[in-house]
Amino acid sequence: MRHWLAALLVTVATSVAAQSVDNRLSSERIAADPAGQYLLVKKVVGALAPPVGTAAPRSDPEGYDVAGLCWDGGHVLGDWAKRAELPSRLVMLALETTGWSRTLGRGGYPEKPLAEAIGRYEAAMIAAGATDVARERGLDAFLAELVVLHRASPGSLGVRKAGGCANASQSVQIRGKTVPEGGRARFIPKVLYEVCRAQGLDANDITRCDYWMESPDAEPRFFIGEIVWQARWPDGITTTGEFDAGSVGKPGVVTLRQKR
Repeated sequence: MRHWLAALLVTVATSVAAQSVDNRLSSERIAADPAGQYLLVKKVVGALAPPVGTAAPRSDPEGYDVAGLCWDGGHVLGDWAKRAELPSRLVMLALETTGWSRTLGRGGYPEKPLAEAIGRYEAAMIAAGATDVARERGLDAFLAELVVLHRASPGSLGVRKAGGCANASQSVQIRGKTVPEGGRARFIPKVLYEVCRAQGLDANDITRCDYWMESPDAEPRFFIGEIVWQARWPDGITTTGEFDAGSVGKPGVVTLRQKR
C-alpha cells in the first residue's frame, strides 16, 4: 500500500512539474523579471567580449567619462535594437557597468564600495526600465558617489560625465546569399543567441528565441559584431553558422552555404 501511494505521489508531482514548464518566449521572460534576467544578460556580455565604446582612456587629463558608452541600441545590436528593445537596453547596461568595473577597478577605486555603487545604479536602472531619462538621473547619482570615493582614494582615476556618441557606429549593411539559391536565411546577434541559451532555451528555435530575423537576398540589414545565422532550403536541410559582421568586405554580402 505504501509503495503504491509513493508511486502515485511521484506521478502527481511529475505531472504538476510538467504543467509548470516555462513556455514563455525569451523576451517575455525578460519583461516578466528584468532584474533576474539582467544577471543572465550580464554574465553573457562578460563572457563574449570586453565591453566596447567606453570612451575616455585613463590618460585623459579631464578624467574618465562614465557616460562614455554610446547609449544607443543601434550601436550595439544594429537592426535588432527595436525588435529586442528591453533586452538591448539590458545589454547596454551590462556593457556600461562591466566597463566601469574594469576601468575604475584598475584606476584605484576600492573594490567593494565601487561594486556597491554600480549595484545601486543597476538596480535603479532596471526598476525604471533602463530608459534614457533613468540613465541621466542614475549617472548623476553614480558620479556623486565616485567623487566621494575618488577623494578617499589618493591616486585614483579622475572621473567626469560628458557623454554623447563620439564613436562612429560599427554597424555594417549586409545581405545574405544562400548557396544553393532558394534558402531561407535568418540571423541573430550572438549576444541575444547566448541570452536564449542562458535562459535554458534552444537558441535555434526561431519561435521561442524570438530575436531571429529573416533577411531575404534583396533586403540588407545593419549588423554589428558576431552574428549567428540559420538557413533552411526547400529540401528540408538546415545549416547554421557564425560570422563577424566587421569582417564582411564589400559589396556587403555574406554567403551561407548548405552543409549536407
